[in-house]
Amino acid sequence: MNCGDVVYRSTLDPKLRLEEARRRAIPWLHASAHASSPAQPPLITQGGFALLLLVLGYLSATPGAGAGFLDYYVLAPLAKVRQPKYSLDDFEFQQKLGEGGFGDVWRALNKRTGKAAVIKCARAYGDVEAWMNERATRACPGKTAAFLGSFSDARQPVLPSGGAAAEGKRLPFGAFALPDMPDWSELAAGRLPWGQRCVWVIVHARASRAWLSEHARPLPQTRRS
Repeated sequence: MNCGDVVYRSTLDPKLRLEEARRRAIPWLHASAHASSPAQPPLITQGGFALLLLVLGYLSATPGAGAGFLDYYVLAPLAKVRQPKYSLDDFEFQQKLGEGGFGDVWRALNKRTGKAAVIKCARAYGDVEAWMNERATRACPGKTAAFLGSFSDARQPVLPSGGAAAEGKRLPFGAFALPDMPDWSELAAGRLPWGQRCVWVIVHARASRAWLSEHARPLPQTRRS
């Protein structure tokens, strides 16, 4: 109760009684009060409500400051705790798929699960790539190759018949789960679900068109002196 509400309520200025502010406030956000008692000050004014909507819109808008805060401080630490720890000895390297300026890619067998995996040995930006793969796995589950984890080792990957692994500089490794890929016999026999058949047909049709368009280009002429 404000000063003067009982005796001098009819003579006080409305601004001193805060009645004008109450009229401008949002009615359904008022604090609960008894019918016989005067109205209480509002919990939030129109300006505060608009500011709250603005902050919520900023946090939820792309690129998602609120989602990034939640992922960095809550989801990422929880994923680190739950993620199994791997080393180079947990994989049996079977084939070298490719190499480039940023690292080498190997096909390997995960000894823990018995399933195929892809291992990338990064010679540059390994920590950044590991963070990006972890973030993509959490943000798009089931849409990308499952990132098993990252580790570092001074040994270089070798095939089972390649002898002992050579020691060198410690390099970061990233392990991915290789999804089961159906062969063409299953696709031709119609044993795949309808959705997978459509995806495979579209993907291979686009790959075939790209291959044909590349081979249709004439090779550049070279002149020998």
